[in-house]
Formats: sequence, C-alpha cells, structure tokens
Amino acid sequence: MRQRFKVKEWMSTPALTVKASQPISFALYLMQNKGISHLIVKNNELLGVLSVKEVIGFLPFLRTKKETVFESGVIVPREFLHLLTVGDFTTKQILTVNEEEELAQAAKLMLVHKVSALPVVNRELVGIVTKTDIVRASSSLSE
Repeated sequence: MRQRFKVKEWMSTPALTVKASQPISFALYLMQNKGISHLIVKNNELLGVLSVKEVIGFLPFLRTKKETVFESGVIVPREFLHLLTVGDFTTKQILTVNEEEELAQAAKLMLVHKVSALPVVNRELVGIVTKTDIVRASSSLSE
C-alpha cells in the first residue's frame, strides 16, 4: 500500500516572513542565520516568496569604487545598493497549499509552476513546504 503524506507532516513551521519594504541585505542575513533558502513575503496579506535562487543572479561578483556589477549584467551605483528591497526580488506568483493536502499534490503544483516552495495556509499562513521537504519525504519511504 502506498504511503500518502500530508503537507502538514513535512512543512516547516513557523514560516519566517519579511516585508516587501525591508532591505534585501536583511533578508539574506536572515536566510544565512537560520539556514533556510526561502522566506514568505507578507505585509497584511501574502505577497509572494523570496528565494535564494531569485537573489543569486544579482549577487555582486565585481565591485569598483563607484558601482557594483551583478552577474545578471545590471550595474548599480554603490550609493543605491541600500535601496534594493525584498520586493525587488520577490516571486509574485502566489500559489499556496492547504496543510491537509497530500504532499504529492504540492509536488505537482511546484513542478507545473516551476517554483521551489509553497506557503502553507489554513485560513492564515501556517508554514512553508519546499522541494527539499518533498525529497526528505520521498527518501523516508526507502528506509
């Protein structure tokens, strides 16, 4: 008989949140400090997901005295770097799953929409489920 996992069994709780107006440097610090790769962007309502993947292409690889050149080719004068916010990097396609849904359904949603994390809601935000959680669940079947 096939094991049917629920999202709530594998999601991370609580989901860490940031505001769209916060500096991207704060979000990156939080991700590094907590050892996570996704943050939920939320003001009064769910706005999206911030992923290390979205930010990574903009990480500086060359700094000069007057400007920063990002891997994406964007050149930003140094005096404007502090103006980059979480909202500038947030995936705004808001997809969610309910904690009672099957984990396989969450995996399918991620594959179809090419996202690596989904906010988990039960009328309000209760957690986050990521591709890593799905891999962990799958690997538990072989134990």
